Amino acid sequence: MMNPKLFDLEGIDLSWCPGCGDYAILDALKKALAELGHTPLDVVVVSGIGQAAKTPHYMKAHFFNGLHGRALANATAIKASNPGLDALMARWS
Repeated sequence: MMNPKLFDLEGIDLSWCPGCGDYAILDALKKALAELGHTPLDVVVVSGIGQAAKTPHYMKAHFFNGLHGRALANATAIKASNPGLDALMARWS
């Protein structure tokens, strides 16, 4: 298993409220990626808009923010155009 800290970004301010569940989601996502043996270069995190959709901004990986409700279509297109990347959706947004 790789170290989840590999996905940490240094010196960033998170805009979530204290106690927000998104902190746990971000932590779980980084741990899962590390357990799967991924590196930041292997992954693209896809999200929509809003506070929860900022998850990819707070981790070291490729990311794409699309329109609200379009994360699945965008992740599918990214995976189809670059099968070597693992396209993950940050949240259904």
